[in-house]
Amino acid sequence: MKKKEATHTPGPWTNNDSYDSVIGADGEVVCHTFGAVDPVDRLNAILIAAAPEMLEALKVARDMIEEFYTLEKPHPRNCFCLQDRCPRLQVDRAIAKATGKEEGR
Repeated sequence: MKKKEATHTPGPWTNNDSYDSVIGADGEVVCHTFGAVDPVDRLNAILIAAAPEMLEALKVARDMIEEFYTLEKPHPRNCFCLQDRCPRLQVDRAIAKATGKEEGR
């Protein structure tokens, strides 16, 4: 039997009025945050709530980068075109981190 891969709570996510919880599309709490006690805490809650949309945007960007390199010029999978600043590698690493597929996990 094939094991089903775990996924995150579907987006979009929002913050409740006091910014102490992030709420999923189904109305369930995704996580609790410190709320609006401090401006940094409030911004952290807003950033967490934006995570599903940012992940989807990264996946679109990855596809566009892949298409560009396929159409314009060869680009090896493990490129070092700009060392750690390679957009393709940065996007791949961010997606891996967001999906729990980061090396060593």
